[in-house]
Amino acid sequence: MFKRKMRGDSRGLTLIELVCAVAILAIISATVGGAMVVATNSYKSGTVETAMQQEAQFTANAIEALIIDATDTVEFSGNVLKIANVDYTYEITYDPSAQTLRYTQYETNNPSNVVAANELIAEHMASFDVDASAFPTARTVQLAFTMENQGRRFSTAYNITSRNNPDAGTPLELTALILVMDKVTLEPNQTYPLEVSVAGSANKNWHCYFDTTHDPSPDASFSVTPTTITLQIGPTETGGSDGVLPLIVETDATGASGAPLDRKRVDINIRRVLGFDWTSFVLREGSALAQDAVYSISATPNGTNLAKVPGALYDTDYVDPNTLKWTFNIVGGSGSGSDYAQIIDPPGDSSNEVWFKLKQNISNGMTLEVVATAQHPNGINKTSSVYGSVVDHRDLVASGEGLSVSGQLRRGTEGYVDVNLNHSKLVEEEWKRNHPGETPSGDDAYNGGFQGNIYFRYKSTDADPADVHTSPNYPQWIRMTDQGNDPQHFKFNANDFQNMKFMKDYTIEILYSFKYNKGNNQQAYYPESAYPGGTSTPIPDVDPQYIYSVQLYAFSLKFESYEDATGGHSASPYAKEGSTGLGTFNNPVELSYTDAHQWIKFRCVNVTGSTAARDAVDDLINNTRCYKWDSSNSQWQQVGRQFQLQDKSGDDNFSFYFECKNGGEMQKNVVYKIVMEKVKNETYAREITPNMGGRGVFYIRLH
Repeated sequence: MFKRKMRGDSRGLTLIELVCAVAILAIISATVGGAMVVATNSYKSGTVETAMQQEAQFTANAIEALIIDATDTVEFSGNVLKIANVDYTYEITYDPSAQTLRYTQYETNNPSNVVAANELIAEHMASFDVDASAFPTARTVQLAFTMENQGRRFSTAYNITSRNNPDAGTPLELTALILVMDKVTLEPNQTYPLEVSVAGSANKNWHCYFDTTHDPSPDASFSVTPTTITLQIGPTETGGSDGVLPLIVETDATGASGAPLDRKRVDINIRRVLGFDWTSFVLREGSALAQDAVYSISATPNGTNLAKVPGALYDTDYVDPNTLKWTFNIVGGSGSGSDYAQIIDPPGDSSNEVWFKLKQNISNGMTLEVVATAQHPNGINKTSSVYGSVVDHRDLVASGEGLSVSGQLRRGTEGYVDVNLNHSKLVEEEWKRNHPGETPSGDDAYNGGFQGNIYFRYKSTDADPADVHTSPNYPQWIRMTDQGNDPQHFKFNANDFQNMKFMKDYTIEILYSFKYNKGNNQQAYYPESAYPGGTSTPIPDVDPQYIYSVQLYAFSLKFESYEDATGGHSASPYAKEGSTGLGTFNNPVELSYTDAHQWIKFRCVNVTGSTAARDAVDDLINNTRCYKWDSSNSQWQQVGRQFQLQDKSGDDNFSFYFECKNGGEMQKNVVYKIVMEKVKNETYAREITPNMGGRGVFYIRLH
């Protein structure tokens, strides 16, 4: 009895009842919570919009009060509204970049007596426009502005009439005033809505069109509603040469002349990457072109409207175009670019600078292409879409030959020119260019009897045209003395540049040309455009695509060799092919250290007569300093003349030497900086780039 009673009187909840209760409670909570979120967001949005409406009304009331009392002037020009009455003049200035409205007040008859200066009237002013053309006759002014804050916009317009001289003339018909943004920055494939309204008593209808005189074939379109222009930028749109696609908005209402009562131009600034600005390669570690060498290089995207527009709603989703992807290609070698180089900093996609390490040597005839790809056109942009491809590369080149032993000193590796060209391929390209549609019967028909020539000319890079120095008979071409054994490679010969002057930097232009048989015992020249009528030497006016240019930072000295105390000569590591000594901090001139004296021999050039040569030597002896690199504090310390400049010529060449003293005065594996400060009373020492050598500056190390 007792047990049955307990079972019959159970008052607890079953599991099913409990689950149902929890589910109902969750539904009620979600509904109430969602309503609270919506209510909160609506309250915030409404608060912002209410505040803007109040600020707009305050601004309009303040300006209206001044215009009502105006007696002399109401003018609007250059974003400045000028209002004058008998006592005071007010200048209200609109600053589009700061989106502010400020005023200055001064006495009308005594402008120097300023009552208030640059006082704030309103913020968040996205646009501000005034039409005061009717004031002189009808005493009427149209005021229109738009305020923008936290994604909310509020536009308004007012007609204001001065109470002074109300019968000054017959009121004119009010002009319509278009309210629209004056510029917007967009990207290809982007869609964006522009709000449009018309203030005034005239017809409020309007129309728009692209200015095709500025951009004749725009890849863009639009659709319109009574209040909105929805822009659609196509994938190939560039905005013309200045990156701007103008959109014209006009009122349907016209004046007596038939012209629209108002017209506004909206500049659609197109953001697009067009190319790169490159720096030079910088060797950071190791030996040039050798395994484990570390290089860096930068490529900064250039184009139109790449910077973010601060505070603009249309740029809240801005993506920086400077993100690049780095890869490698190898030309003239086997395998892929990744077999020869690897990125070490930064990994993967990066900023516009990359550091990479060579995994194996770059040998003669090989080129490592360091490739930069702009990620912005390739989907990492506002629209997350691909609208183009901007790719470029810079070549790390192993040239076929080094400078000859009597080669001229230059800064870093900039004296090398790569001419590792396949002449058969060039002939074939030239044939196709000049014989369109013709098919050669075979290689012998256009590629026989090859005979190559290398021509050059040079011109100094002086800013003053009066100081420019050129090769003889410039711009005529000069045939190089040393043509090289391999027609695909050549090397400089210093004798060709004996006419260069002291203290000048040069641009050397090189023309690689040859003649070949094209069949029927007729000869042709490459490039054909350089030999009109079969002339024996190329004409000066050669298409630039066939010209190779290199910058040469000229010294007034030529490096010959080094020799030991017994007078024995050795080929200089500076001049040898594949050497590590390039006279820079990272690649100093290397000399084998012994207990005996060692000298680096130089010879004067570009001097005439013994007196001039002797003066040049004396200047260098008296104005040369030696510095030692102190790695403990990363500074240079002057160490006097442990590296001595000695006159040891005794011949007509006026040679002289830098002498390495023995006795331990110079240390092994320490970089020494040699600074030749003056020559012939001219300032001589100059490093164009720190630690890269220069005019009168080079680096040496004993090992």
